[in-house]
Amino acid sequence: MTGDPSSRQWSLTSALGYNVDSRNGGEAANARWDGVGLILTAGNEFTLSERWKIVPAINVGSFRLDSNAGVRGAVSDDILDPSFTGRNFDWTAYAWVLGASIWFDYKREFRTFDLGVHTGATLNHVGSFYTTSEEIQFSSEALTLDATLETIHRTPVNLNGFPISMVLSVGGTTFLGPARDALGFPGYTDYGIAFRADVSRLGLPVETLQLGGKVIYGPGVIGWSGVFNYNF
Repeated sequence: MTGDPSSRQWSLTSALGYNVDSRNGGEAANARWDGVGLILTAGNEFTLSERWKIVPAINVGSFRLDSNAGVRGAVSDDILDPSFTGRNFDWTAYAWVLGASIWFDYKREFRTFDLGVHTGATLNHVGSFYTTSEEIQFSSEALTLDATLETIHRTPVNLNGFPISMVLSVGGTTFLGPARDALGFPGYTDYGIAFRADVSRLGLPVETLQLGGKVIYGPGVIGWSGVFNYNF
């Protein structure tokens, strides 16, 4: 296994937003959790073969999580909703993330497009540093498994002389461990589109810039994720 310093990869990724809805008998409890944050992942590629690489990486970042809920029904409008406001629902938490991951990348070139498979495991420690409710303090480890299939399609578009490619992706994420259902869902799938510019002719350390987004969907969760990547 040999390391190639020129193949280091840095990526800057925004966290997701999602909502969870539940209903119990004649009383409807509509819960919405919204999250936004920023996570920086830095790693180094090591070549295993012509098409396989292994990428150990570290992750650091922070995010904000908002929980909002409304309970609707004959009894809830007058009793439950006022009672729970500011307690179990309607809180905000700020947290930090620190962890490590290991990824396996497979890449293959075809005549009209390139294909890549990205699989790996990530162990993060997540801890709150400020919450609007003392009952919502948390600190725990989160283990996730991820897999993404990505295709890169070259286009005839040039932006100021920089070739533009379209990147399509589909992936899945599964949470493991005791806290796998802490957010109300055990995993999700995502579907993405992005555009990548080849800026290598500038002679800078950065070879490509990529900007796009993903739609996130799963049992009890919908959301989005914005992605900005650069490779050097």
